[in-house]
Amino acid sequence: MVIHKIDAGRQDGFDIAFEFYPEDLDPRESFDDEVTDMRELYYKIETGQWCWFRVRCVASINNITLGDAHLGGCLYDSFEQFVEEDNDYAQDMVGQAVKEAQESVGRIVQKV
Repeated sequence: MVIHKIDAGRQDGFDIAFEFYPEDLDPRESFDDEVTDMRELYYKIETGQWCWFRVRCVASINNITLGDAHLGGCLYDSFEQFVEEDNDYAQDMVGQAVKEAQESVGRIVQKV
């Protein structure tokens, strides 16, 4: 179930969107409790100060998904913060989704 979606414009002819989903993984599995104050982390997630999620980046044309990329265990102040231009994870996901979409288009064109 998508809990938030951000349209992120176009790249290389594809519409780019980020879909955010609840993360089922317990944060303790991603963070070292000797370094991270887990009580504070859980509190901030539970009170909505931080977002704990998994994300899917979609590259599409006319609402037809041609490529995507996934990342889990994300902890940010907001979904929008994840999508900011200086976030290497988001940019890598866009690159992966676009590459997969280009490959999909190539396979479709070869069959025509």
